[in-house]
Amino acid sequence: MIFELEVKMENVTCADQPQNTAVSYEDAVFIAVELGEHIMRSGGEISRAEDTVSRICKAYGAVTADVTAIMSVIVVTADFGGISINTSRRITEIGTHNLGRLSRLNNLSRQICREHPSKEEFLERLDKITEESRVSWHVNLVGAILAAAGFAVFFGGTWIDALCAAVISIPLAFLMTFLANSKMNNIIAKFIVCLVGGIFAMLISRTGLACNVDKIMIGNIMNFIPGVLLANSFRDLFSGDVMSGFFRMCVAILDAAAIAFGYAVAILTFGGVAYSVSSNFWGVPYEWEIVVILIASTVGTMGIILQFGIEKRIILWALIASILCCAAYEAAYRLNCGFFISAFVASAVAAAYSDLMAHKVKVPATVMIIPSIVPLVPGGRLYYTMLGAVNGNLNGFYNNGKIALMVAAGIAIGIIAVTAISRPLNAKIAEINQKKALKNRK
Repeated sequence: MIFELEVKMENVTCADQPQNTAVSYEDAVFIAVELGEHIMRSGGEISRAEDTVSRICKAYGAVTADVTAIMSVIVVTADFGGISINTSRRITEIGTHNLGRLSRLNNLSRQICREHPSKEEFLERLDKITEESRVSWHVNLVGAILAAAGFAVFFGGTWIDALCAAVISIPLAFLMTFLANSKMNNIIAKFIVCLVGGIFAMLISRTGLACNVDKIMIGNIMNFIPGVLLANSFRDLFSGDVMSGFFRMCVAILDAAAIAFGYAVAILTFGGVAYSVSSNFWGVPYEWEIVVILIASTVGTMGIILQFGIEKRIILWALIASILCCAAYEAAYRLNCGFFISAFVASAVAAAYSDLMAHKVKVPATVMIIPSIVPLVPGGRLYYTMLGAVNGNLNGFYNNGKIALMVAAGIAIGIIAVTAISRPLNAKIAEINQKKALKNRK
């Protein structure tokens, strides 16, 4: 990262600095920008990073703080009553999304606004959060196994398919960690990992151990699908951060293309056929399929939650959000509402619940929304769209691609609709609470 600082003083002495803090203005802006960068790298929305930087600058005495951020840069102009500080920070490394870290950073921003710690104290707290929220390799591995197995069943596989998907996820998790630690481009790394995963799946299918090679591949695809990027791109677009929203969306599309291309090369290597040849859901009656779906989605979502490092106190609430989302989608779809309406209803239910619980447990809404919409992410449709292109099935390519876009649009509009209602409502509630607090002080 690159940090540039420019200070302009207009007949102001050190005595003009606020008396409630011994922190210099330069250090105050550094603290704000550093925390804003970590929020973005952990999976936070652009609007959250901008708001955090602005609030911290004002907590340290800034009269105004103008903040502009996109995925690769933060620019701040803070006016401390005559002292103007212009700062730009280029973000050259986008870290892995860690929603547990994001919630801790959100709490840290609140502490900073109340306590005004020094630069040294801030860095000490930040290092502690970074260490405490680090996802260990064994937790990440367990998460990958659960996600692959759960979603293999969720998308129609048998328990044998789930077992095969879980076995394949083990070397893929180690390979992805190795490539990430080697600083390889994330898109190239996902292509390589998915290529290897596709080859393993095709090899297992040739042994006769599993019948539904497509379900095995889809289960592992869900470990790499860019759900955080996709959800945040929608939220950024709605917040008015058009450039950042489109940038995130482009990255998400490139990620999805790398995943699809990796599996496509593997399938082509083995002759271009990767369809199911057996029945779904262990042969249970139709009315019981919903039970299998909910159990499988819960197991898969638990795997994603572990990989995202979500705090233990939030896991139960996040799982409930996922169950509600999945149940809402299945109910709407079985009422013949179609893919778009079903995804809209499910994402709206998830977003409403997530927003409510985020205030209750004091975490960013993103931490709740991301795991809740994971079962909606059209990983299966992405696979079948790719498969249609590989096998020359233009109807399959078109139909599955259209459904994937409809589901993605439904997710986006559902989240945006709830956000459009909740944001002004939350702002009004905060204003009322603030007035009550001031009245009680008097």
